[in-house]
Formats: sequence, C-alpha cells, structure tokens
Amino acid sequence: MANIPAVAGNFQSNIVSAFDVVKPEILSKMFKRYNDQGLSWFLTLNQLGFLKPVSNQIYSHYEDDLKNPTFLSRGIVAQPAAGASMDVILAAVNVDTNNGFYPRLGDMVYFKGGQTGIITAIDVTTPAQPELTISPVSATYQLPALAANEEVSIFSGAFSEGSGQPKGVVPGAIKRTNYTQIIKETMGVTGSQLTTQTWFDGWVPAGGIEGATQTASGDSWYNINFADAEFRMALKTSGALLFGEAGDASLIDPLTGEPIYTTQGLIPEIKRIGMQESYTPGSTSLADVDTYNRLLDTQYAGDFVMGLFSRAYTTEFENALSAFLANTNINYVESQMEAKYGRQGKSICTDFNSVKRGARTFMYQTFMEFSNRQTFGIAGSVAQTYGVFVPMVTKKDPKSLQLTDNIGARYKEKNGYSRKMEIWSVNGAGPGLKVTDLDMNFTYMRSEIGAHQMGVNQMLLVSA
Repeated sequence: MANIPAVAGNFQSNIVSAFDVVKPEILSKMFKRYNDQGLSWFLTLNQLGFLKPVSNQIYSHYEDDLKNPTFLSRGIVAQPAAGASMDVILAAVNVDTNNGFYPRLGDMVYFKGGQTGIITAIDVTTPAQPELTISPVSATYQLPALAANEEVSIFSGAFSEGSGQPKGVVPGAIKRTNYTQIIKETMGVTGSQLTTQTWFDGWVPAGGIEGATQTASGDSWYNINFADAEFRMALKTSGALLFGEAGDASLIDPLTGEPIYTTQGLIPEIKRIGMQESYTPGSTSLADVDTYNRLLDTQYAGDFVMGLFSRAYTTEFENALSAFLANTNINYVESQMEAKYGRQGKSICTDFNSVKRGARTFMYQTFMEFSNRQTFGIAGSVAQTYGVFVPMVTKKDPKSLQLTDNIGARYKEKNGYSRKMEIWSVNGAGPGLKVTDLDMNFTYMRSEIGAHQMGVNQMLLVSA
C-alpha cells in the first residue's frame, strides 16, 4: 500500500478558467448590451493605492482642530461710544464641556468692518458664559456694534512691560471612528454540469428568482457567473464605501446573536460634517464654481481637487466652463499635464477632465456610481444630480504622526491573514476531497472592509 503524505489545510478544486471554455456552436464572448453596468468606487480606490489594513473591526483616527479659532457673540451688542469698551458673551459653541475657551487676556481682535480691539478683562462668574471686555486701542477709537452670532477673529496680542505670560493653550484634536463591514456573495454549480461541458450553467436551489439569483435555465455560464459574482461583490463594497450609514452595534443578527456592523460612507459623512450647496439644473454658472472655490478656501483645502460628478452635474459643470472659455478666448489645450497643468493660469483638456481656476486645479470624471440605474441612479434619486469635490491631500494623524491619504478604505488583516477579498470553494462534486454530501460545487466570496475619510470638513457636496 502506497504511503499517504501528510497534508495541511482544506482541499478545494480549481476554479474553471475562462481559457478552458470551449463551445464552438455558441460565440465565446458575452455581448455586453449594458456595457460594464456601472463603475466601482472600490476598484478606483484600489487602483489609486488608497486601501490599507487594520487589525480591529472598530478603527479610528484623530484630526487636529483650528490652531487659532474665531469666536461668536452670544447676543446683540450695541455700539459703544468712542473710547468706550464693550462686553461680549461667548456663544455656546465656543465653550467646551469643561467650560474651557480660547480667547485670552491681551488678545487683539478683528471685526468684520475692519475695526480692531483688545481683550482687557474676562469675567467667568457664570462659567458656561464667559464675558469678554474688549477695549479700543485709543481714547478716540470707536468699536462697532455686534449682531447675535457675529464672528470675531484673533489676529495679534499686546502686553505691557513687566506683565506675566498669557494662559497656555491645549491643542484640540477630534477623534473619528468607523467600522469594517462584512460583505458576502455565493455561487454554486451542480456536479453533473462539471462533467457535461466546460461551459456550464450556473445553479442555485429551486425557488430562486431569475434576475435575483441565477437558475439553471441554460442562459448563464459558470465563468460568466464568476465574473458577475465578483462584480456584485465590488458593487456591494462600493455601495458601503459611498452611501453606508455607520451602525452602533445595536442591530443584532437573530441567527448568531452577534452585532451587525456597518461602515460610514463618504456621502453621509460629508452630509454630517462637510459642506453642502444646492443648484438649479440648467443654471450653473462660473460664478457658482467660484463660490465653491471660496468655500474650499474657508476650510484651507489644497490646490488639487478631485471631482466625482454624476452625468447630470458633469453637463452643468462643463456648460459653465464652456461659457467661460468662449467669453475669455482661452484655447483648449490638448495636453496640459506636461508642465503641471500648463504655463497659463487657466487651461483645460479637450475632454474637460481637468481645469485650473483661481489657482486651484479641478480634476474630475463622470462618476457612474451616481447614475447607475441598478443602485443610486434609480428613478427620481437625488444622487443623479450629485457633484462631490474632494481635495486630494495627505494628512498627518496628530496622535500617531503617521501620514495617510484623506480618502480610502480599510480592510481587516493580521498575521498574514487578509479579509480584503477571500474566495474559496466547498465541494461535494469535482476533483479533490469532498467536504459536503451535496452534489454541488460552491464558490464563496467574503470581504471585511470599511470606509476611511479624513478632513471631511474640506469636502463639498452639491446637488439639485
């Protein structure tokens, strides 16, 4: 009797390769009457190299706060007489849970009308409502009136000779948390089909609904089903990374008793802490683009912005640019990538994929995820009007000090085991050891992945 070598791991049969498919009486390629049926945000992030591993299902990062924040007046303050001071109570948003606040004695402040003053006293008799006494710098200078919630900034500081040091400042950091989400897909084929032909029907148990799951109708093939299963996995993953809402572990699986975690996608996160603007279809102008530019400036966004535009918003954006180019006699530039977007201050590719405006470069594409009629582009969906502006920057986590891209995804991985995309077979038919009594060959897919976005306050979502 021959010796049987020791083995480790599970047996599995090989997945049939498309190169082995031979059926001369039928054309060997599936005609794509719906083209690729939508692009994939997940695959885009993967191609850009924006996917990174994490070892925990719950992951987080820190974002620094403004280093010199402004403050708001809680109520209306009447204009004082020339040379007189004014008392300003800080708005609730400028006082933290420990009744801490940023303005200090000696800070010089700037009002929107161009006037300036200096903080000469701070009354904390009511800890949650600090009152600042702001004085003019001369006896003839008159401070302005303030409206409720009017913004005031701090631009300098002034102290007398022999005075002490101002109070110290503790830099602020905000913790952002997200979750990985488990996504699954399954494909099966009967043992009989494994021996009938290499191009064989997909199969699921009786009761499957065609269009929802493949049935043995003779109209589908294993290798095509494998590609379709991967497509559905990418679609589910992209959907989670774009539109997923973070769960709080309160949703419990009735079969396992374990919580079902869901990840917070890009769009809900922008709606939560980013910027939003609306537009009227057919009326977008260059002035709107300039408004978006100024909004990005308010959050100190970088000079390179990626645009993810629905088909409808691509038309809006390009119509605005077309009018701009026609009125300013700027020529189309066939390739403006050679010298970092051209030597001129404004240049644009013939396919409208990149334009420089106000020293900021907008690189955009028609993002078919928003227009996909199988997912977010269903009839009447607001996503069909979306335009998303994402500054492309690398940020440093103020706690870990690690550099990371401001958008991407995180997948579970530890000690060489990755759950980015697992594919395996469980066989009761086909070559190799059988591990089930069913006359079936199953291929399973599983992924555990979550969205990652930093500095979302710099991102802008426009919609009709």
